[in-house]
Amino acid sequence: MNRRLNILISMPTNEYSERMKLEGILQYAYEKKGVRWNLELDLGGIMSQLSEGKCLSRYDGIIAYVDSEKKRRSLLSIRLPMVLIEDLEVPESFSRRRDVVTFFCDHEAEGRTAANYFLERHYTHFAYVGDLEASNYGAQRQAGFSKAIRAAGHEVHIAPRSTRLEEWLKTLPLPCAVFAANDARARLVMDACAEAVHQHGETGAVGVCIAPRADAVLHQLREQGVRVLVVTQCMYEQA
Repeated sequence: MNRRLNILISMPTNEYSERMKLEGILQYAYEKKGVRWNLELDLGGIMSQLSEGKCLSRYDGIIAYVDSEKKRRSLLSIRLPMVLIEDLEVPESFSRRRDVVTFFCDHEAEGRTAANYFLERHYTHFAYVGDLEASNYGAQRQAGFSKAIRAAGHEVHIAPRSTRLEEWLKTLPLPCAVFAANDARARLVMDACAEAVHQHGETGAVGVCIAPRADAVLHQLREQGVRVLVVTQCMYEQA
């Protein structure tokens, strides 16, 4: 196979985990010999502005992150081969098309990975900071993290949404390992710790460890991206 493949990639870049998957996709495209990839990242909402006819004429396939039923239905209305990265627990309109391959995000596994990362570093105090929107992925990450920590004989302090984060952090036993639902919440935790040190000279806040960007975790995320493009290539080789 030595044909040129024009692939539209529709993935969010505001989440660190999705950027790592995208990095894996680009890494595989760069290293794979015998295939000429033309990957176009949908940063400006290109896909929503194109008719199905224009999509069919410009692209050979689509790689897309799916976080709503509306987006899934819109994607499946386009008769192009595609790889979907699902971020919903139970899709209502699961595709039976042979030219559609679906990856499911296992957010509970992400929570377990964070827990194991902390446990391997011998932390004994743990906390979880969820997202403000009470999202499905946040609930799953909390469940995976909490189950793994409690199975190891420890408790997890859960940040209440009704309490200021700065005040809640002061109540945690130190040193404490904190797993945040997403990058934005992790940044708020770090900012709150920095503010506490600046205002009160409380060096204890430095004992809070934010979960994790360990090499093993980054490798897993990149590998997910690699597998997405491997599957995309296989779809065309078998066509």
